[in-house]
Amino acid sequence: MFNERAAYDRKGDIYDACAGYSSEYLIEIITAYADKNGITRPVFTAEDVARKILVDMVYRMVFVTAMSDEAGTVFWLVRDTNYIIELNARTDG
Repeated sequence: MFNERAAYDRKGDIYDACAGYSSEYLIEIITAYADKNGITRPVFTAEDVARKILVDMVYRMVFVTAMSDEAGTVFWLVRDTNYIIELNARTDG
């Protein structure tokens, strides 16, 4: 269940959570999303793309995919996978 209003109210926290993950993980999410949705796979590495662009892309995906737990602290980015963004997760960004 996705609570759009709650997610909007916490958009800064969601963006910060996205920024907390490694560039490689963000690229994995973007690639898996493309594969799952029949979109041409992006071909780039962490060195090819500014980190801010990767974070922005995944942040926007939170609102496009609109899948979260009831508390609004875990967001699934690719249906039927384990690609998530979790608020308050300790990551190596």
